[in-house]
Amino acid sequence: MVFTNVLVIFGFLKGISMMMPESGFRLGFTNGLMSESMVIWFLLVFMEIGAEKEKLMM
Repeated sequence: MVFTNVLVIFGFLKGISMMMPESGFRLGFTNGLMSESMVIWFLLVFMEIGAEKEKLMM
């Protein structure tokens, strides 16, 4: 779960954005990096909680 830190996800996405060619998509992607990182983090936490609940049900 340590790799699901929002800043780690942000750094990963920032690296991806640096490899993109200069375009309008890159500008929009870069402007929304923190929001995108938070969405990914919430999804990962949501999936982890669901997996824990499933283990408890068995």
